[in-house]
Amino acid sequence: MTKTGIRRINWLAGLGIALACVPVFSTTTALDQKSYLHPEQRHEKIGEIITQFVQQQHYNHVAVDDELSSQVLDLYIESLDRNRMYLLKGDIEYFETFRYELDDLVKSKPLDPVFEMFQVYQTRVRERLNFALAQLETEPDFTVDETYQFDRSEEPWVASSAELDEIWRQRVKNDALNLALEEEPWEKIQEVLGDRYRGFLKRLNQVNNDDVFERFMNAFAHTLDPHSSYLS
Repeated sequence: MTKTGIRRINWLAGLGIALACVPVFSTTTALDQKSYLHPEQRHEKIGEIITQFVQQQHYNHVAVDDELSSQVLDLYIESLDRNRMYLLKGDIEYFETFRYELDDLVKSKPLDPVFEMFQVYQTRVRERLNFALAQLETEPDFTVDETYQFDRSEEPWVASSAELDEIWRQRVKNDALNLALEEEPWEKIQEVLGDRYRGFLKRLNQVNNDDVFERFMNAFAHTLDPHSSYLS
């Protein structure tokens, strides 16, 4: 085993011992659970333990500083909307205000901005899926020759909801076309895609506080080591 592999195992083992000391409470059954996503006190404690461990162990010679914060933000945004199908340019500009704050937050402060960014994303996803469901009310005109761009990861962030509407109109048409090529009738296509989009919405609405925290900490872990991840 390489020294890097040994360091990785020691890091994860050490974190496991440290995190085992943090009390865990359900985020879905408590009677006083807030209806919106928010950081919990133990998330702050876990972040503090992890950053202290990284700094004390000099893990991969990485400093928990503004440079790391910038990298974490990029990975967090990528985890939310890698294909740039949901978020708007204005949303990203808002996220940019936290670019050099995430290192300070994870050290010892509440992670409210992390959850605020996720809530913006969650709102945008709901908007897109509701738009997609509305598109199913009318059968697309498959005789119109159009090109749908599957990979938008390198495209600029779009500036308006109207631009996203057009992207998603083409997305729904492409999804419908794939089923039409299997000779499915429009009524069946409506049913299949409706169930698919509603399923996405259902899973989105089931996201809890720990899910958001885990997504962010995975971005943090991948910044330290691309082969590591945070396990809640």
